[in-house]
This record gives sequence, C-alpha cells and structure tokens, in this order.
Amino acid sequence: MSTPVLNNLNIRAGSAADIAAVREICAEVWGGTDYVPEVWPEWIADPKHQVYVFELDERPVAFYYLERDGSGPGTVWIGGVRVWSAYRGRGLAAAILEHAIATSRAQGFQFARYMTAQQNTPMHRLAERFGFRLVNQYLGGNYGGGQSIEQPVDQPVDPIAFIQNVTLNEMDAAYRLITASAEYKASEGLYTLYWHAKPLTAEALREHIEQGEVWKLAGPLEALAIADRDYSLWLGFLVGSPASQLTLVSGLTALIDRQAPTAEKIELETMLVNTPQNETLLQKTGFTPYEDEPVMCLYEFKLR
Repeated sequence: MSTPVLNNLNIRAGSAADIAAVREICAEVWGGTDYVPEVWPEWIADPKHQVYVFELDERPVAFYYLERDGSGPGTVWIGGVRVWSAYRGRGLAAAILEHAIATSRAQGFQFARYMTAQQNTPMHRLAERFGFRLVNQYLGGNYGGGQSIEQPVDQPVDPIAFIQNVTLNEMDAAYRLITASAEYKASEGLYTLYWHAKPLTAEALREHIEQGEVWKLAGPLEALAIADRDYSLWLGFLVGSPASQLTLVSGLTALIDRQAPTAEKIELETMLVNTPQNETLLQKTGFTPYEDEPVMCLYEFKLR
C-alpha cells in the first residue's frame, strides 16, 4: 500500500545530535511533559532500537523507533511515533507505518505490534487501512500514594500483611493458573510491561519470581499479581477472583503508602485488560486513569 506523495521526504537514522529537533517536535505533546527527550539518548545508544527521523523542507518533522524482539522473539515493536504539529495532515503517520512495515519485513520479522490511545482516531484509521488487527484494549492508570482506598469487605485494614511473594517452588502452579485464566486468553498470551506488550512465558514468569515481583495472598495459590519493579512498580498482570484481586492490589498500594515518607517517590502504574471488573478494581484501589491515554489499543500486523 502506498502513502500520499511527500515531496522531498528524507528518512534517515536518528542520532544524539537530533535532540534539539526532538524537543521541538515534542513540545506540545502532553502539555509539554513528553518523556521522549529524556530517553532519546537511551534509544540512540540501545542496539535493540532502530530510530528513524523523517525530514521535510530539510528539517526533522517526525520520528519513530523499531525495537527488535520488543514484543517477543520474531516480533518488532513500533514505538515513539511523533509528528510535529505544524506538519500533521500531510501523510507522515502513514509514511511511518509504511516504512516500519517494509523495514521489519525486510529484516525477517514475523509480526509488528504497536499501542495507541483509544481516542487517537487517525492511528486507528491507519491500522485499518494497512491491515493491522486489534488484539485487545487496556486500562491505564497510576497510584501515587495517599489516595482513598476502598477496603474489601471482611478484609483487614492493612492488606499488606496478607500478601506475600510467590516462590520458585510454586512456579508450575502459578503458570498453570495464568495460562488457564480469561485474562491470559483475552491478551493472547501477552502481558504489559512499561507500555509494551510481551509474551508471558514460563521464562518471563521465572524471572519475575526470582526478582520478588510476583505476589499472592497468604495460603493456597488462588490469585497472583505481577508487579515489575524497574524505575517504578508496574502491575502488568492480575488473575484471581474479584475479591482476591482487590486484596492483592490493595496490598501493593499499601506498599507505596508506606514508602511515601521516603525521599524518592515511588508510583504504581498499570495497564490491565479493559473489562468492567478491572475498571471497578482500579477505581476501588485509588488509581487515577491516565489523563490523555486512559484506554490503550494493541494492534498487530502479520509480516509474513
């Protein structure tokens, strides 16, 4: 599929020297709080990232990156898509997707995936136009501490006392619980990890268990939560009955509240499958939906 003709369009690899242009392109994104300028040097330095800059009128006006195996082996992740507001409506987003598909296919990948906000109508139209498939929708939000939490009925005031880490001895049972769940099937075996969708494999689960990032209620393994702790806590997967999930997440928010007096503020962020149950859960546990992107849509394209 061809994109609209863009005269004098030049596509090249991004570099550290593009940072001034990146700041200009991102200046109006999220009210000037776009994270991209902060991580641009990391993208450029990371060998897994291929960063591309699009130039018109001899100036950078858009960019994006491809992350090799960014959504599992054989899958490339399309991320960081930004188009300068002064150049929107000229077909640059379509040119980016066309370039991403052609580049990923030429490099032998099987699938390409990306996420976009539910209200980003142009990207949904482009997904349909290019033949991307909607995998699922996800609810995003964060808990920053000190918010009002609705305690589960008949549960202790301090739920953190009733949650504990899953051990490696419980790994097989934990993975069976995961793979049998409606959440796992709805996401087609994927879970979210810092704005990416990745395969929730047995190896991935083992790594989270070894890092103390998989939680359960005390007693039999009937529910679990995966909360990665890189630069913040990220709740990427949750399974169990509504009551057990509520206790688990309340325990995680209690962890945040106990660390609130420390010098470094820690947040708990999440992106869970969009269901009425999860929407109610996040409301009851004090999460604030992301203002600009409360619901995200995961798309997939079969390259070959």
